[in-house]
Amino acid sequence: MTTSKPTYREYEERRLGHSVNQLAGIASMFRRSFGSSTFAGFWRYWNPFFSYYLYYYCYKPLAKFLPRSLVVVCTFIVSGAIHDLFASIILLDGYILFSPVFAFWGLLVVIEEAFAITFSWAHFWVRVSIYAFIIIGTITMGLKIRSLLA
Repeated sequence: MTTSKPTYREYEERRLGHSVNQLAGIASMFRRSFGSSTFAGFWRYWNPFFSYYLYYYCYKPLAKFLPRSLVVVCTFIVSGAIHDLFASIILLDGYILFSPVFAFWGLLVVIEEAFAITFSWAHFWVRVSIYAFIIIGTITMGLKIRSLLA
């Protein structure tokens, strides 16, 4: 049995839980992402527009011939490369920061899933703090490493 690819709107409604207007969709994205009990769950809800295209045009094709853990990391790297491309265009300079940072996040997701790590025990604001610390911390480390290599 094959299932057809949903439209972006259908995908967004499934991810965010209901048909949403722009502002409600953003609020739902933040609430569901930061309220997720796992780092993997955070990424499932974060930026549904970007994740829609990554899922259908990167993750699914790679999943046909690679192990899931490698597909997850590769998808994060592709996402980081796209972010690097946009940063390079905006800054008018070759810019590599996000690819290695996103690769690290992909590894965290794989490790979290392998060891069944969950933050379901934590209050919403503790989860917000954990995810913000991971994201801001790794970007900060990436910027520091980048400046040392420059």
